[in-house]
Amino acid sequence: MQQEALRRDILRRAQRLPSPPVIVMKLMHMADDETIGARALEPYFRSDQSLPARLLKLVNSSYFGLSNRVGTIPEAIELLGFDTLRSILLSAFFSRLLPKALLAYGYGPGGLWKHSLGVAALTRELAAAAGCAKALVEELYVAGLMHDIGKVVLGEAAQKPLMLVPDDGRLMLNVISSEREKLGFDHVQVGKMVGERWRLSPLIIEVIEKHHDLRLNKKEVGIVHLADQICVELRLGYVAACNYPVRLVTGIFDLVGLSGDKVTSIVASNRKRIERATAMFAATGGEQ
Repeated sequence: MQQEALRRDILRRAQRLPSPPVIVMKLMHMADDETIGARALEPYFRSDQSLPARLLKLVNSSYFGLSNRVGTIPEAIELLGFDTLRSILLSAFFSRLLPKALLAYGYGPGGLWKHSLGVAALTRELAAAAGCAKALVEELYVAGLMHDIGKVVLGEAAQKPLMLVPDDGRLMLNVISSEREKLGFDHVQVGKMVGERWRLSPLIIEVIEKHHDLRLNKKEVGIVHLADQICVELRLGYVAACNYPVRLVTGIFDLVGLSGDKVTSIVASNRKRIERATAMFAATGGEQ
């Protein structure tokens, strides 16, 4: 009876999770067309008066290193391009949505946000190195950012710190098994529900659903899986007491088309960039 009540509570929480702002939803469902003009997008910004100032603050941050200050939305769109704009806006939304801490998973203050942004940033670099087209690279960035959205729902439903971290004595018990055993759902199931409610692209929903599947055989999902497990190994966002085992898909480097040495080089050269990205959103009011 108690388990059934918990399941109903989780379903209610998934339905109540705030949707992205209108402008973000519009951008996500427009065609990936770099020829879309700034004037065509400008009306969508008028539906949310806080977004223009926030976007300009992000564009003018040190992260982008632009030589001249950007003063208008059309100029920002022309400089950044459609796909990059979409990624920035969704990142800004997520930095506010993800909670301060999810101790049930072992995430410290801002931990899930740091982990998600790290996965997204690393996914972008891996996808570009693997030869993906620019539009696909940015879609995979969004997928990396959203891959653990189901944890927001389950982590708030769970009550005890480290409750959903696999027990030290049973390292073969992964986080999916732990969630199902203790809550009746796992975060990929709940994440898929949220993705479908938000009408995300089929690829993003597939990444959310399958990034822990050790039988995965799709390059795009494999790239996010690899980025996720690397960020787990780097302990990005986790408290000291948390000790997740890394579980890479067999043959993952062949699947994504990158050598182990190349991946190591990408990780080494992007650690500071990930830290800068996290700092950028915190400085512009992203982290709560």
